[in-house]
Formats: sequence, structure tokens, C-alpha cells
Amino acid sequence: MTARTESSVTAADEAPPELFMRGLVGHALKRAHHHLHSEAGRQLEGLGLRGATFSALSVICDRPGLRQGELAELLSAERSNIVVTVEALESAGLVVRHRIEDDRRVWQLHPTEAGRALCARANAEMRALEDRLLRGLNGRDKARLISLLERIAPPEG
Repeated sequence: MTARTESSVTAADEAPPELFMRGLVGHALKRAHHHLHSEAGRQLEGLGLRGATFSALSVICDRPGLRQGELAELLSAERSNIVVTVEALESAGLVVRHRIEDDRRVWQLHPTEAGRALCARANAEMRALEDRLLRGLNGRDKARLISLLERIAPPEG
């Protein structure tokens, strides 16, 4: 058997070079987001919701009576997109809009009984999904991850 010379080593024999992107936080966040978001989308679809409608319904149930503009701020969403989302929730019978007496241009949002029930079910399913997807993290790890992410992008309201 003959010894291999350096020049005879093939590319297949060498370890692939480390990818620059794997050292970037933004890339890791994007990959994690994509994984969580796509799994959540499949789960929510079974409830008749999308990510945007679930997020809006959850916030409305947590803060009944909030104004439509406040919802947009809390979700970091464009007001025009919130209008479409709220209309979808309203037509599904999950929320109702009420005009504010002293400013008829402003809508307050309230969940219906059906909206509260669906929200409770969706919240439970999202919690179970996250627990499954993040099973490698203990409670302290999850809290630390959220804390670190909020240092990058502080939550609204």
C-alpha cells in the first residue's frame, strides 16, 4: 500500500469549510423563525387561523377594548394590514368592533365568546407546539432566550 501525498487528497477527503453565515445571529434567528413559523402555520390552519389572525385575536383577548391603532403598534404591523386582519376576525364572528363615543373615527376591539374560546384553544396548542419544538431548552433557557431577544427588539406596550 502506498502512502498518499498531499496532492492526492481529494476534496471529498477534506472537511467542508465552516459557513460564514452560521456565525451570524441574524441567520440563526431567521432559520429558527422559519422553523417555528412554518410549524405554527400548519397548527393554526387546523383551527381556521393564520399567524396574523392568531396574533391579533390573542392580543384582543388579552386586552379587550383596545383600539385598532394600539393593536397595530403592539403587533408592529401596518395599520392597513390590521384593518384586513380585524375584518377577517369580525367576519368569522371572533371579534366585534365598537365606535368610541367621543371619537367616531376610532374602533375599540372586543372578543366574542367564540373568539375567547378559539383563542384559549389556539393558545394551548401554540404552547404545546413550542414545548415540543423547544424541548431541548428548559424553562430557564426559554426565559433567557426571550430576555435576550427582547434586548435586540424590545416588545411594544
